[in-house]
Amino acid sequence: MTEHKPSPARARAQRIDARSNAERILKVARVAFLSGSSPSLEEIAATADVGVATLYRHFPNREALIRAAYHAIFDEEIVPQLAPAAVLPAFRDAFIGVSVRVIDLLSAAPTSNLAELTAELIQDNIEVFGALLEGAQQQGDIREDIGIDDVPHILGMLVVGLASPNLNAESRARYLALMFDALKPGHAGELPPLPT
Repeated sequence: MTEHKPSPARARAQRIDARSNAERILKVARVAFLSGSSPSLEEIAATADVGVATLYRHFPNREALIRAAYHAIFDEEIVPQLAPAAVLPAFRDAFIGVSVRVIDLLSAAPTSNLAELTAELIQDNIEVFGALLEGAQQQGDIREDIGIDDVPHILGMLVVGLASPNLNAESRARYLALMFDALKPGHAGELPPLPT
């Protein structure tokens, strides 16, 4: 018995259709998560006009869909705000403003592991954060003994620590301003070295 292989044109059409399904699923999930709702995977599939099996082919579980949706949200809504030309001129205010937005966004994520999601998003954009760190250090806004390896941990602590639903944007901005001052050169004590 010979195996039937689809023609190259048909295989390409199937791949385009699969990509279209995944994009629709992600779009529905993003809208739902950003609105603060947490629909079931079955509801997401129905709204995206795909079968549940199709959703599971692209996203094997709820956490995979949540992570994919938040990666897309972060790439489209946050990363453009991190351009050094936009952030560095008024670094403190820009840092606090973008951080409040990130914390508001991620604190609503219906994930079982906010710290892990935050670390992934930062690591995926480490070059952007590295450029900001270097620029902020050159202009005297961030102490010199903070390295790029510190950034995911510092930002992760901020997101997880300030993600409490009891904190509003103004409270988050207050605590971020306090944290920002700890990152500034001048009055800071010496940091213990990182483990090697």
